[in-house]
Amino acid sequence: MAESMPLRVAADTTVGTYVLPHILGAFHRRRPAIALKLRVANRADVRACLLGGEVDLVIAGRPPAVDGLVIEPFLANPLVVISSPEHLLVEQTKVPLARLANEVFLLREVGSGTRAAVEELFEVAGMPLKIGMVLGHIEAIKQAVAAGLGVSVLSEVAVKREVQYRRLAILQVEHFPIQRRWYIARLVGQHLNANAAAFIEFLHEYRLRSE
Repeated sequence: MAESMPLRVAADTTVGTYVLPHILGAFHRRRPAIALKLRVANRADVRACLLGGEVDLVIAGRPPAVDGLVIEPFLANPLVVISSPEHLLVEQTKVPLARLANEVFLLREVGSGTRAAVEELFEVAGMPLKIGMVLGHIEAIKQAVAAGLGVSVLSEVAVKREVQYRRLAILQVEHFPIQRRWYIARLVGQHLNANAAAFIEFLHEYRLRSE
């Protein structure tokens, strides 16, 4: 039976942690016979999974820059600057990027799509980026920022609850939010089984309902 084949998905850290579990739960309720396999990793590892044919599809913030892929847009992924609620910049309505450059940043490891977006913005602006701690987990970054150890840039969806309960604050900085999007990607020559096709259709339905 086709549904005996597992659905193999890889996703970057943010979408795999804060978005996909909810979507997979809804898909499972619709198609409970399909076994689900989800691998969550940074952008570089997700790229390797896709190109190695280890998964049916990936969902990531920036699709691999290689030929031979079918790439479709998924959900919007705005990136915001976060700080502790006690930070001096919280009350300012339009913080210049040059002022933000004075702050110490707590960022993900090299290979993270969010880190790459921040580095690209500062490089284009010709400003140095002061990196303090490098933390491999989003939750660790949020805890460190809440403790006043620096500022960071994360996906808005990843900090929604902490902002709601005033554990973190979103700073109003020029050029932010950085407007990004998650994408669905798969190999052109790879056979798309019925389960993967059904899930991609489900993802498009979800996007239309969400946006």
